[in-house]
Amino acid sequence: MKTLSTALLFGLCSATLFSAHASDRHDMANMQPTAATAEQHPVVNATGEVKHIDMQEKKITIAHGPVAALNWPAMTMRFTLTPTTHLQDIKPGDKVEFTFVQQGNISLLQDIHTQD
Repeated sequence: MKTLSTALLFGLCSATLFSAHASDRHDMANMQPTAATAEQHPVVNATGEVKHIDMQEKKITIAHGPVAALNWPAMTMRFTLTPTTHLQDIKPGDKVEFTFVQQGNISLLQDIHTQD
């Protein structure tokens, strides 16, 4: 009987500890990004020529030179415009300097201006 009582007491304590741990949730929505997170998506500088602007899709196509920071060769690709991207008087054919952030398969255009 003493062994049964000890087993029940141990089981109760284990269940209580497990329940307390499971209910200890952290609110991830209010957490700020860490330095390691910011380093995962560095701002990259590049130059190129605007080929096409699609304001409906919020995309701009740029033929850019090699991007050493990402070990990319020269290529033509589409960049996604962000709410803070200002195209000013940018138009197809313009030679531009621009910055972007690469997040997985998405290239988010941060800033763009014509080359001086």
